[in-house]
Amino acid sequence: RAVAERAGVSVGCVQHHFGTKAELEQAVMARSEAKFHAHQASAFATADTDFEGLVRQGMKNYFEWARKNPELMRLGAWLLLEGQDPRWPKEAQLDAELVRRVVAAQDAGQLRAVEPLFLITVIGILMNGWAVFQAQHGLRLGDGREELDARFVDFTVDLLLQGARPR
Repeated sequence: RAVAERAGVSVGCVQHHFGTKAELEQAVMARSEAKFHAHQASAFATADTDFEGLVRQGMKNYFEWARKNPELMRLGAWLLLEGQDPRWPKEAQLDAELVRRVVAAQDAGQLRAVEPLFLITVIGILMNGWAVFQAQHGLRLGDGREELDARFVDFTVDLLLQGARPR
Protein backbone atom coordinates (compact mmCIF):
# COMPACT_ATOMS: atom_id res chain seq x y z
CA ARG A 1 0.00 0.00 0.00
CA ALA A 2 2.78 2.41 0.92
CA VAL A 3 4.51 1.80 -2.41
CA ALA A 4 1.29 2.46 -4.31
CA GLU A 5 0.57 5.62 -2.31
CA ARG A 6 4.10 6.95 -2.79
CA ALA A 7 3.95 6.21 -6.54
CA GLY A 8 0.47 7.72 -6.83
CA VAL A 9 -1.09 4.59 -8.28
CA SER A 10 -3.59 2.00 -7.09
CA VAL A 11 -2.59 -1.08 -5.11
CA GLY A 12 -4.02 -3.16 -7.94
CA CYS A 13 -1.66 -1.50 -10.41
CA VAL A 14 1.36 -2.40 -8.27
CA GLN A 15 0.09 -5.96 -7.81
CA HIS A 16 -0.55 -6.34 -11.54
CA HIS A 17 2.90 -5.06 -12.51
CA PHE A 18 4.94 -6.92 -9.87
CA GLY A 19 2.70 -9.83 -8.91
CA THR A 20 3.98 -10.53 -5.42
CA LYS A 21 5.74 -8.67 -2.63
CA ALA A 22 8.84 -10.78 -3.29
CA GLU A 23 8.85 -9.79 -6.98
CA LEU A 24 8.56 -6.12 -6.00
CA GLU A 25 11.47 -6.51 -3.58
CA GLN A 26 13.56 -8.19 -6.28
CA ALA A 27 12.79 -5.40 -8.74
CA VAL A 28 13.85 -2.80 -6.17
CA MET A 29 17.04 -4.72 -5.43
CA ALA A 30 17.89 -5.13 -9.14
CA ARG A 31 17.41 -1.41 -9.80
CA SER A 32 19.42 -0.57 -6.71
CA GLU A 33 22.17 -2.95 -7.80
CA ALA A 34 22.57 -1.12 -11.10
CA LYS A 35 22.88 2.22 -9.29
CA PHE A 36 25.37 0.73 -6.83
CA HIS A 37 27.58 -0.71 -9.58
CA ALA A 38 27.59 2.64 -11.37
CA HIS A 39 28.60 4.31 -8.11
CA GLN A 40 31.42 1.79 -7.61
CA ALA A 41 32.85 2.26 -11.13
CA SER A 42 35.70 4.50 -9.92
CA ALA A 43 36.94 1.79 -7.56
CA PHE A 44 37.09 -0.75 -10.37
CA ALA A 45 38.99 1.71 -12.54
CA THR A 46 42.08 0.99 -10.40
CA ALA A 47 44.83 -1.22 -11.80
CA ASP A 48 44.32 -4.96 -11.37
CA THR A 49 47.20 -5.17 -8.92
CA ASP A 50 46.22 -2.09 -6.88
CA PHE A 51 44.19 -4.01 -4.33
CA GLU A 52 44.72 -1.38 -1.65
CA GLY A 53 43.37 1.32 -3.98
CA LEU A 54 40.41 -0.85 -4.91
CA VAL A 55 39.53 -1.50 -1.27
CA ARG A 56 40.00 2.12 -0.18
CA GLN A 57 37.96 3.57 -3.04
CA GLY A 58 35.39 0.79 -2.85
CA MET A 59 34.83 1.38 0.88
CA LYS A 60 34.60 5.15 0.42
CA ASN A 61 32.09 4.69 -2.40
CA TYR A 62 30.09 2.17 -0.38
CA PHE A 63 29.75 4.48 2.63
CA GLU A 64 28.79 7.41 0.41
CA TRP A 65 26.17 5.23 -1.30
CA ALA A 66 24.88 3.98 2.08
CA ARG A 67 24.49 7.58 3.32
CA LYS A 68 22.52 8.47 0.18
CA ASN A 69 20.37 5.30 0.24
CA PRO A 70 19.43 4.51 3.84
CA GLU A 71 16.11 3.00 2.74
CA LEU A 72 17.97 0.38 0.69
CA MET A 73 20.20 -0.44 3.64
CA ARG A 74 17.04 -0.97 5.71
CA LEU A 75 15.48 -3.12 2.97
CA GLY A 76 18.54 -5.38 2.87
CA ALA A 77 18.54 -5.73 6.66
CA TRP A 78 14.80 -6.36 6.68
CA LEU A 79 15.06 -9.10 4.03
CA LEU A 80 17.86 -10.74 6.00
CA LEU A 81 15.89 -10.60 9.26
CA GLU A 82 12.89 -12.15 7.52
CA GLY A 83 15.06 -15.06 6.43
CA GLN A 84 15.09 -14.00 2.78
CA ASP A 85 18.18 -13.80 0.62
CA PRO A 86 19.16 -10.11 0.55
CA ARG A 87 21.92 -10.60 -2.03
CA TRP A 88 21.66 -8.72 -5.27
CA PRO A 89 21.01 -10.67 -8.47
CA LYS A 90 24.51 -10.06 -9.86
CA GLU A 91 26.41 -10.29 -6.58
CA ALA A 92 28.16 -13.48 -7.73
CA GLN A 93 29.63 -11.55 -10.68
CA LEU A 94 30.93 -8.86 -8.33
CA ASP A 95 32.44 -11.54 -6.08
CA ALA A 96 34.15 -13.17 -9.06
CA GLU A 97 35.73 -9.86 -10.10
CA LEU A 98 36.89 -9.17 -6.56
CA VAL A 99 38.38 -12.67 -6.28
CA ARG A 100 40.20 -12.05 -9.56
CA ARG A 101 41.61 -8.82 -8.12
CA VAL A 102 42.76 -10.53 -4.91
CA VAL A 103 44.49 -13.28 -6.91
CA ALA A 104 46.18 -10.65 -9.14
CA ALA A 105 47.46 -8.84 -6.02
CA GLN A 106 48.67 -12.16 -4.59
CA ASP A 107 50.44 -12.99 -7.86
CA ALA A 108 52.09 -9.53 -7.74
CA GLY A 109 53.35 -10.24 -4.20
CA GLN A 110 51.12 -7.57 -2.59
CA LEU A 111 49.05 -10.03 -0.56
CA ARG A 112 49.99 -13.30 1.05
CA ALA A 113 48.11 -16.48 0.20
CA VAL A 114 44.78 -15.99 1.94
CA GLU A 115 41.47 -17.38 0.73
CA PRO A 116 40.23 -14.60 -1.61
CA LEU A 117 36.51 -15.04 -1.05
CA PHE A 118 36.99 -15.12 2.73
CA LEU A 119 39.00 -11.87 2.60
CA ILE A 120 36.28 -10.23 0.49
CA THR A 121 33.62 -11.50 2.91
CA VAL A 122 35.45 -10.05 5.93
CA ILE A 123 35.76 -6.68 4.18
CA GLY A 124 32.05 -6.80 3.30
CA ILE A 125 31.09 -7.60 6.89
CA LEU A 126 33.19 -4.71 8.19
CA MET A 127 31.65 -2.32 5.65
CA ASN A 128 28.08 -3.40 6.39
CA GLY A 129 28.63 -3.32 10.13
CA TRP A 130 30.08 0.17 9.99
CA ALA A 131 27.36 1.45 7.66
CA VAL A 132 24.64 0.14 9.97
CA PHE A 133 26.16 0.89 13.38
CA GLN A 134 28.30 3.95 12.67
CA ALA A 135 25.83 6.30 14.33
CA GLN A 136 25.96 4.27 17.55
CA HIS A 137 29.66 3.43 17.71
CA GLY A 138 30.81 6.64 16.09
CA LEU A 139 29.59 8.64 19.10
CA ARG A 140 32.67 7.62 21.08
CA LEU A 141 34.96 8.69 18.24
CA GLY A 142 33.57 12.16 17.55
CA ASP A 143 33.73 13.98 14.20
CA GLY A 144 31.04 14.08 11.53
CA ARG A 145 29.79 11.09 9.59
CA GLU A 146 31.91 11.61 6.48
CA GLU A 147 35.03 12.24 8.56
CA LEU A 148 34.37 9.09 10.60
CA ASP A 149 33.85 7.09 7.42
CA ALA A 150 37.23 8.29 6.11
CA ARG A 151 38.95 7.40 9.40
CA PHE A 152 37.27 3.99 9.41
CA VAL A 153 38.41 3.30 5.84
CA ASP A 154 42.01 4.25 6.61
CA PHE A 155 42.12 2.24 9.83
CA THR A 156 40.42 -0.83 8.38
CA VAL A 157 42.46 -0.94 5.18
CA ASP A 158 45.70 -0.49 7.09
CA LEU A 159 44.73 -3.17 9.61
CA LEU A 160 43.57 -5.65 6.97
CA LEU A 161 46.45 -5.16 4.61
CA GLN A 162 49.11 -5.32 7.30
CA GLY A 163 47.69 -8.69 8.25
CA ALA A 164 47.39 -9.84 4.64
CA ARG A 165 50.79 -8.70 3.36
CA PRO A 166 53.48 -11.29 2.70
CA ARG A 167 55.49 -12.19 5.80
